[in-house]
Amino acid sequence: MSLYLDDTLSRIVELDLKDTRIVPFLAGEPGIGKTSFIYGIGERAGYKVFSISVNTLADKGDLTGARTLQDPTDGKWKQMFFPHATFVEANDYALANPSETVVILLDEINRTDSDVTSASMTISTERRVGTTDLAPNVRLAVTGNLTGNVTHLDSASLTRFSLYEVKPSAETFMKIMGDNLNKYIRTVLTKFPEYIFMKPTTATALITTDDDDNDDASAQQMMDFNAVLGSDQDMVQFTAPRTIEGLSIWLNNADDGFLRLLLKDTADGHSRSTSLLQVALESHTGNTAFTAEILSEMTNDLLSAASQAPSGPIKPFAYDRLAAAPSNTVLEQEVDTLSNNDRAEVLIFALHDSINAAAPNIIAHLASNGVLDELPIDKIGKIASLGSVPAANYHALTRQDTTLTRNLGPGILAVIKG
Repeated sequence: MSLYLDDTLSRIVELDLKDTRIVPFLAGEPGIGKTSFIYGIGERAGYKVFSISVNTLADKGDLTGARTLQDPTDGKWKQMFFPHATFVEANDYALANPSETVVILLDEINRTDSDVTSASMTISTERRVGTTDLAPNVRLAVTGNLTGNVTHLDSASLTRFSLYEVKPSAETFMKIMGDNLNKYIRTVLTKFPEYIFMKPTTATALITTDDDDNDDASAQQMMDFNAVLGSDQDMVQFTAPRTIEGLSIWLNNADDGFLRLLLKDTADGHSRSTSLLQVALESHTGNTAFTAEILSEMTNDLLSAASQAPSGPIKPFAYDRLAAAPSNTVLEQEVDTLSNNDRAEVLIFALHDSINAAAPNIIAHLASNGVLDELPIDKIGKIASLGSVPAANYHALTRQDTTLTRNLGPGILAVIKG
């Protein structure tokens, strides 16, 4: 039976860490917050936590520091030990602060070579790394994965631990993220807390964390990740606290105008109903029901806001890059990489940009260098529909007789002059 990573489990594991003879082992899917959970216990209980990513170690010697070296005093070859730097740091801290509890977290203990896993488990029973004894106030904790490309532990190995099969809690995740959690994600997880962890299969069927009394759902939930990837081992993104946090950061850094532009445009190689926004969301959290709900919430909100907001041009992708060009030469190089349609959109936005001081220079470049002599008829209509522009931008467009200004004609120029 799986336990949620919540306050109740935190108290249970904290009791384990009261004694050196008990080593809690949190086992669950990748990216669900096991490591953060241990750090959360440390913060709550006042413990100092040090973490070693066991899955990054190539050899057990990287952990125990076993090396065969020549002793400079007598010339003999001897086995000497230089334990992992984090062990040394944690143990030194514990010895210097005997009144504090120090936790060493062996993270991802079974996602590595079996020899490294075995060496890690030995530490929990011997409380010794190489020739270094752990201080009395040092405690150990372990995390690992239940499925996927892991070293499976036998029954004898598991007796070293108190083993907790864990799954993420939307409530805990939202509490940890606090005000940093994006509003769309908070809305979806509040309505569908079970969407905190989802994997798409190769057939795009969804595997969700249903209640434990549903045997069929539990069997799906624990499906081997290799099976999820499919027989051809294609990489497939999925929804988990770690990927949701990444999506939250991305959304918080994006402005609504850019998101509406992504919503409007379709991606190459996809159906016309697949927007760039959908592709971007799925890149973070996979093709799951969670992502679909986020897309639905965003679509409704962005379109509603667009209908209520004053009409105006949407900032093109390339605009900030052009505005930041340090010289006209660089500006010309950047413009050369754009299609005529993109150049027209840049012109339309720049004409109405009253904030960025680079706008007049961008407009003058597009008008005078022949890079945009012809405008598509729909772009001409769009310029007229958006009304007057700042005086500096108007003068940048019209200060010399160009093919572009002649094609716009006196009627359009009169409208935008205001």
